[in-house]
Amino acid sequence: MVAPRLTPAPIPALAPIESSGVISDDSGVSGSKVVDANTSLVIVLCADIVVVVDDLAVVAGVVVDVDSSLNIVPTTVYLVALRSHVAQVSGLDEVSLSTSETTRSHEDNTGFHNGRGYELVWAWKYSYVLLAAVVIFILLAGNYAYNDRISSNALPQEPLPTSSDIPKQEPFPHKIWQSWKDDSENPTDRTVGFPHQWRVVNPDWRYERITDANNDAYVLDRFDTNISDVFTSLQDPILKADFLRYLILLREGGVWADIDVYPHQPVSKWIPKQYKGSVNLVIGIENDHHKQPIWPGSPYSVQLCQYSVLAKPNHPAIKTVVDQVAQGLKTLLASKQPGEAVSFEDVMATTGPFAFTKVLMDYFKEMTGVEHTGDELDRLAEPRLIGDVLVLPKDSFGWLPHEKTHEKGDPSIFVEHLFIGSWRDGHPG
Repeated sequence: MVAPRLTPAPIPALAPIESSGVISDDSGVSGSKVVDANTSLVIVLCADIVVVVDDLAVVAGVVVDVDSSLNIVPTTVYLVALRSHVAQVSGLDEVSLSTSETTRSHEDNTGFHNGRGYELVWAWKYSYVLLAAVVIFILLAGNYAYNDRISSNALPQEPLPTSSDIPKQEPFPHKIWQSWKDDSENPTDRTVGFPHQWRVVNPDWRYERITDANNDAYVLDRFDTNISDVFTSLQDPILKADFLRYLILLREGGVWADIDVYPHQPVSKWIPKQYKGSVNLVIGIENDHHKQPIWPGSPYSVQLCQYSVLAKPNHPAIKTVVDQVAQGLKTLLASKQPGEAVSFEDVMATTGPFAFTKVLMDYFKEMTGVEHTGDELDRLAEPRLIGDVLVLPKDSFGWLPHEKTHEKGDPSIFVEHLFIGSWRDGHPG
């Protein structure tokens, strides 16, 4: 809609505004101050942006407050009434600060009404319109987010993303990744048909298998020598398999599932609707020791599982896992004498769930500013979003039939892990 053109009038020196404008939104929420005592004029532009500037022109729309540090605070409120200053600029009668009076009494003065009970007052002054347009362009180009309510103080900033490589609006890659000695559909006697079932339950997802014959080539092709040299030097199969999962999740994203993980629900059901668009990583709880150490000397009371993970590529937590695992493997290998076995504890702490849990707990602290030990996840009954990581209840990824918490087939059970643990042979401890 085109604004009525008003004849510009010279703007006299204005005294400070004595009263604040009153704002209101559709929900009936009365607003806070729009103008403080030191502001000469508020400019509201038809592009739904308001800029506080001395001696410029006025129209109504969305209001932007400016705090004492000259930080612009945008909002999504649609009314401003500025008393006599609007009249001085536009030649109109004095505009009331009351929203009800404004909508009843001053529609004729402005010649324009938006049909929602909000008056729009228009006025222009010389070439300052161009300046205001430039300000709007800068605001829009800078991706200023609208807030739901206006405040006379700057609103607290949301925590900045740890990595700019993960746009939240991008979907998870529709890929399912597994690794095994070969590409058999029946990897073991206890996992007959498991790989096929992943494709049946997720028909729109691409299935990928990395085997012992091509895992070195995959890593050499995609990672620099700091990573690939460590990976290709590994002789222990479980250390190599653990490291591979993190590398795939970092580079490719999608679902990682160990070969002995059986899918009960489609991946599309793992994230509740209210969290879609806010999640970049989905993990589950493997063990919950109910506020007791998950292993002797551990500061954590839960163990997060890494046998089934959903991630977007380049997630900062997974990047940290990769970096720490690579360094841990270098240290571990350097500490071993020729022929010395890698222990169970070596695996768990260097590449396994102990290492994974530690990195995620550190990441939770980084995202929230609060120490995380797992106590806050004790007996978790519903998915919980921590930063951009969705933590699922234990039964979603860690359900065990003998615990009898749910009947098999319960929709809250997403995957079932058989814990075959064939790798434990040859790893004392």
